[in-house]
Amino acid sequence: MGNMMKAYVIHSNGQIEALDLADGATEALHVAVSEDIDEIPFTSDARFLVDPWAKFKALNPNTVANEIY
Repeated sequence: MGNMMKAYVIHSNGQIEALDLADGATEALHVAVSEDIDEIPFTSDARFLVDPWAKFKALNPNTVANEIY
């Protein structure tokens, strides 16, 4: 059994969804965020994964994620 990584999807409606991912299993993140993911450093062992094209997709601003960051 490989290492597990914890991922939190912060939805624009404020809902936070916890995902357990095996090492290297980023497919769930690609589905949750989008096919395009940029990493933004957060802490020494945490990163924000964001959709760099969200502004152009007419998505609602994610004020919860912005406030956490």
